[in-house]
Amino acid sequence: MKTINEELLFEVRGEKVMLASDVADFYECKLSKMMKVVKRSMICFSIDTFFQLTEEECSELQIAYSDRKTPYVFSLEGIYMLSSVLDTDVAIELSLYICETVASEPGRVFEMLEKIM
Repeated sequence: MKTINEELLFEVRGEKVMLASDVADFYECKLSKMMKVVKRSMICFSIDTFFQLTEEECSELQIAYSDRKTPYVFSLEGIYMLSSVLDTDVAIELSLYICETVASEPGRVFEMLEKIM
């Protein structure tokens, strides 16, 4: 199974994040397609899992951007959430892996559900 390149992660606002362009590369899809899917599925993403960097954050991290539009980033949770809304082979494989992992620990699933409810 494909794994996330740790070297592409950096910390912003207390979260480990990856640039949306790198996430698109990971999922082997075009950035524009991925962003359309995300915008259609915004209910799946909280402000901690998907957000746009500020100009100050880009400057601090030495991230170049163009057209006065700063890049978006995904937290690790957001990257995993994408696997449930994208239709690439990598996304499907990761989504199945997550389901198998969760199913192997049913007690933890019930604990999480109790916290939510």
